[in-house]
Amino acid sequence: LLENSYGAYLKNHDKDNLRVIGVMSNLAKAYSEKGDYEKALEYAKYAYDKRIEKLSNKNINTLTTAKILGEIYLRSGEIEKGKVFLEDTLKVAKETKISNKNSIVKEIEELLRNNM
Repeated sequence: LLENSYGAYLKNHDKDNLRVIGVMSNLAKAYSEKGDYEKALEYAKYAYDKRIEKLSNKNINTLTTAKILGEIYLRSGEIEKGKVFLEDTLKVAKETKISNKNSIVKEIEELLRNNM
């Protein structure tokens, strides 16, 4: 169902469009929750790289996608990779001056606490 619904959407839209990149980030989370880590990583890596390129690593949307990517690494069994990625993301999130960063900081801290 995910593939059919979003697959049609992605085929008809520019993959470099920020809205489409957001859809890809959401798909990554959905595939991860479904246990399809290969697809989840594919979508999350693409969305993360594009958000870095278009927005910066300090943008709240980029930080959210980074959290999703780190969580996928943890769920897929790549614990060390996930921890390092989330620790780096947490450092960036804490240093950024965006006003709405507190929830993402708390979410990342919780993920790290639960995987120590």
